[in-house]
Amino acid sequence: MNIQLSRWVCVVACVGWLGCSNTSSTPPISPVSAAGSSGPTGFPPTAIAGTAAPPLSPIPGTAGTIANVAGRSGVVAGSAAAGSGVAGQASLAGTSGFASVAGAGGMSGVSGASGARAGMGGATGMAGATAGAAGGGGAAPGNDLTGTLGALGAVQPVKAGWATTNGLETLIYLSSAPLTCAMMMTRGVKWLASLPAGSQVIEIVVRGNAMVGTTPVGPLQGEVNYAEGGKSSSSEVVGSGGSIMFTKADAKTVFEGMVTATFPKGMVMGKFHADWCEGGTEY
Repeated sequence: MNIQLSRWVCVVACVGWLGCSNTSSTPPISPVSAAGSSGPTGFPPTAIAGTAAPPLSPIPGTAGTIANVAGRSGVVAGSAAAGSGVAGQASLAGTSGFASVAGAGGMSGVSGASGARAGMGGATGMAGATAGAAGGGGAAPGNDLTGTLGALGAVQPVKAGWATTNGLETLIYLSSAPLTCAMMMTRGVKWLASLPAGSQVIEIVVRGNAMVGTTPVGPLQGEVNYAEGGKSSSSEVVGSGGSIMFTKADAKTVFEGMVTATFPKGMVMGKFHADWCEGGTEY
């Protein structure tokens, strides 16, 4: 054995049996498993600083499908929208839709239609109002006459005013008793006798078609007469003087104006209004 070999054997013996070492010692290596768990028994685990996992982000829910249905179904659709509260609230607009379907506006529209029909009835003139007055109550609108008609006494409120023609003249009848256009459509049969006894009918007559302007009352001019209901027209009392002034004379529509007339016993004066009665006859 040479000298170098002898030295190597001494070093190995020193390390193995005597525990000798160099000036510094090396700490044991602690193995760490790939999964981050501690190594084999006898080796303490060594913590490795890691990066914290990012917080879990909530996956956005899918907004509920809003039913495209107006009214009550719209409210139900709003409740069903579970994916997004905002979308659910938006669908509550269905509540407004429900209101618009059954709202007062719709009902008003129905009432408005009835009112429109009533208005159309009134558009034919004052026929509706005249017929209403004919059923009882106050005077027909547009009529305000005063005076005395002989034995019939003071002029009574006019409940119906109608205008018609006999082909040669324009005739206006102002009745204190209920009188409808149908009652005057008697095809030549006198209708005066069908009215109650004691009622008053004033007759205004002008030649041809009535026109805006003034016509004197007298022979071959204008006429203002009166008669009692329940009697023959031959009992009429003829006016001897006065005037007939038309302020409105719409052919086959409406006639308005002022009248004054004197009689053997009495007189009449004031405003008159009459609606057209197609097919009406003389009293």
